[in-house]
This record gives sequence, C-alpha cells and structure tokens, in this order.
Amino acid sequence: MSPTIEKIKEELKDLSVDEMVELHVKLIERIHEKDEKFGLEPESKAVLQRRIHDIDKGNVSGKDAYESLDNL
Repeated sequence: MSPTIEKIKEELKDLSVDEMVELHVKLIERIHEKDEKFGLEPESKAVLQRRIHDIDKGNVSGKDAYESLDNL
C-alpha cells in the first residue's frame, strides 16, 4: 500500500464514529464520480445512489449476497 493509505489507516484510529461515517460518505461519492466507465444512465445511477443511501442510513436492510446467489 502507498504511504498515504498507511497514514490514513493510522489516523482512522483517532476518528469518532461520526467522522468515520462522514469519511465513508465522501469516499463513496468519489467512487461514484469515478464510476463513469460503467456508463450508467443518470436515472439508473440516481436509483442506485438512493438505495445505497437508504442502506447506509439503516432505512432498509440488505440481503446477504451469498444467500441471494444461492437462491438463484
């Protein structure tokens, strides 16, 4: 890992839960900004972002991915 990532990992230990959540949100937003390579339609992207937000806020619960795959 890069020295920057190692430094961030060390500094995470001193963050409050609220600060970690804020960082999580910023990282997810940045990932979505860079995620244009998938070419999602704006409407599809908005639905995905809303669903992720709902899961992150605890408004809905997700289903275990392995369990879902087993049901296919």
